[in-house]
Amino acid sequence: MKIIIIGNSAAGTAAIESIRQHDRESSIIQLSDEAQPLYSRCLLSYYLAGSIDREKLLYRAEGFHKEMGVELQAGPGYRVEALNTSQRQVVCAN
Repeated sequence: MKIIIIGNSAAGTAAIESIRQHDRESSIIQLSDEAQPLYSRCLLSYYLAGSIDREKLLYRAEGFHKEMGVELQAGPGYRVEALNTSQRQVVCAN
């Protein structure tokens, strides 16, 4: 089975972790238009204010996707612009 997760946020991360608890074999691709590593949006203001360092901002370790066997495709070209569920297609900007 091929699984596509749209977005590189806490919800996407929880989906990956839940899937991998039950299924280590399926292919997972995660699409995100944001090229930054997985970080906590809730803590962003603290990071920008200098109250916490970058390590505290990160939501998971840098090797998370590799460890979970997930292909992360990230950057502006991976912005999802359309879904065609009947044909099982995801259309990205690139």
